[in-house]
Amino acid sequence: IQKIEPLDEPFDANFHEVMFETPVPGKAAGIIIQIIEPGYVLNDRLLRAAKVGIAKAGGDAPSPTDPGAQLDREA
Repeated sequence: IQKIEPLDEPFDANFHEVMFETPVPGKAAGIIIQIIEPGYVLNDRLLRAAKVGIAKAGGDAPSPTDPGAQLDREA
């Protein structure tokens, strides 16, 4: 059994399942930024996909129309 831990690698739908997407400055869209749960492969067959978070396009600041952009973070 081989463990799949794809941190800082491009997303591959054959081996990864996206749990969230967030803007990250300095990261290209589709790059894995967090591993929530590792995946596993046995003899080149997927047993369980790795659950990951990926960088979203436009990694600057969230736009004012994004959910949560208007939250008061100083409370």
